[in-house]
Amino acid sequence: MSIQQKLDKYLEVKKESEKIKKEIQQYRKTFQKRLNILKNEMNSLSEEICNYLEEHNHPAIRYNGITIKLNESKSMKNQKKITRKSKENNLKNIKENYNLTDDCVDEIHKSLLGLQEVSKSISTSKR
Repeated sequence: MSIQQKLDKYLEVKKESEKIKKEIQQYRKTFQKRLNILKNEMNSLSEEICNYLEEHNHPAIRYNGITIKLNESKSMKNQKKITRKSKENNLKNIKENYNLTDDCVDEIHKSLLGLQEVSKSISTSKR
């Protein structure tokens, strides 16, 4: 097989590959609107289920063989992420420079963490 034939074959395969990728994207777009509607509905239902679990102090609910439980996750709010190593180095430098007590350093450490936002969601598992 000559180089010209290989190049032609390569271009043909590339063209077909791009065509398939474009068709896949168009297919996804046809369902994107409905997926967004379903996602919003699931989020609102999830919030209502979370509220129910909190109000009635239930750790989980079993329904139709599926266990639904409350998940809580903490995330940083309005704060850029700082690596643990850099936090420790900064605190060590501050403690040494200003001769601070451990209690004071702990308070500074808490302030470095920033305001934490607790988000609640549900998780499902099948038995």
